[in-house]
Parts: sequence; C-alpha cells; structure tokens
Amino acid sequence: MRTEPEYSGIIIRLTEFGLLKKNQFFTLQELFEKIEASQEERNFIKSRLVTFKGSMETQSDLIGYVSSPEGIANDNFDNHIYSLLPNAIYSYHDFLELKEARERAESASQQSVLAIRLAIYAIIISIIIGIGELMMNFISIIFKD
Repeated sequence: MRTEPEYSGIIIRLTEFGLLKKNQFFTLQELFEKIEASQEERNFIKSRLVTFKGSMETQSDLIGYVSSPEGIANDNFDNHIYSLLPNAIYSYHDFLELKEARERAESASQQSVLAIRLAIYAIIISIIIGIGELMMNFISIIFKD
C-alpha cells in the first residue's frame, strides 16, 4: 500500500477537477471518472479527504458535503453533491507557489553553475596570460645579453 505522500498526485488532480467545474458542484462518481481514480485512490479520497453528511470537517478534508439529490439513498455517498472546501483551494495555491519556487531555484542553480564555470575559465586564461608574459620577460632577459 502507498504512503500518504505518494497520493499528492491524486490530490492535485481532484483539486484541479473541482476548480475547473463551472458550477463548483460534483458527485464523487463524477470526480472518480474524470480523474480516472483507481480503487485504492477512491478509498483514500473517501477515507481521508471527504467530509460526509453529518461528519465533522477536519483540517485535511478537501471535499465537503453539500446535499443529496432526491431519491438517492443516504448510504450511496458517491452520488451526493460535493464541493471543494477552502482548504483545497489554499493548498492548491500553496502547491503552485512551491512549484514555481522550485522552478526558479532550478533556474538559479543552473545560472550559478554557468557563472562559476565562466569565472574558472577567466582565472585559467589569466594564469595562462600571466605565465606567457613571464616567459616573454624571461626570454627577453636571456637574449638581451
């Protein structure tokens, strides 16, 4: 069985699905089909990320119960109406900021490596030119006599 950090991909997919919904409401069945969730991912979402009817909302919940359509059994949670909770939106915003920061850090790292290489080449060229000048001075001293 996967550990929770490995579920970050499913969390991102379900949040993006919820944010792209025009009316912001969806059923779990619709969510599972659109994000192509495996049975293991479905179980994880239901057990860790959803606030069901009558249950207390926790800080880790990303999907909240809104209502149940008429004629739907109360135990058929997949067809009840849900919406993203503010936690999901805040977490997704944090994810995007972190992703951008990582990309910028990678770019800065590549640029710093380039700058170090250029500095090393400049030092090597300076040493070669310095050695060349010393040799020229030495040769001019030897042949001056």
